[in-house]
Amino acid sequence: MEAFEAFVEQGGIVEVDDDMPDDYRRAVFAFIEMHANSELMGGLTERDWIPRTPGLRHKMAVLAKTQDEIGHGHLLYMVASDMGCKSRREMLEDLFAGESRFHNVFHYRAKTWGDQVAISFLVDAAALASQQAVFKNCSYGPYRGS
Repeated sequence: MEAFEAFVEQGGIVEVDDDMPDDYRRAVFAFIEMHANSELMGGLTERDWIPRTPGLRHKMAVLAKTQDEIGHGHLLYMVASDMGCKSRREMLEDLFAGESRFHNVFHYRAKTWGDQVAISFLVDAAALASQQAVFKNCSYGPYRGS
C-alpha cells in the first residue's frame, strides 16, 4: 500500500490492468459511476425540453446537447465497468432502482425555458471548472483521458 501511495503521490498514472488497492479501486469506481450517472441524468433532463424548446434552431441545439450528455455517460460507464466492480448493466439497474447516486442538481425540474437555459448554463460551467481540475490531477489513467 505504501509503495502504491508513493507511486501516485509522485505523479504515477494507474492503468486498468495495474495492481491497485481495493480501497483505491472502489473509490475511483464510485466517483466515475456517479459522474456517469450524472451525465446520463443531465441528458435525460435536457431531453424533456426537446419538444418544448422554442424554434427549430434551439430544438436542434438541445437535441445535440442531449445526445452529447448521454454519450458521455455511456463512455464513462465503459471506463467504470473496466474496473471490474460492476457491469454497465448493473450500474444502470442500480441507478434506475435508486441505489446509486448522481449530482443533486438533476433532482430539480426547470419550469420554464428560461429556467432551463439558466440551469444548463450554470451546471455546465460548474462541471467544466471541476472536471478540468479532476482530469488534470487524476491518477487513474483511463478516467484522466476521458
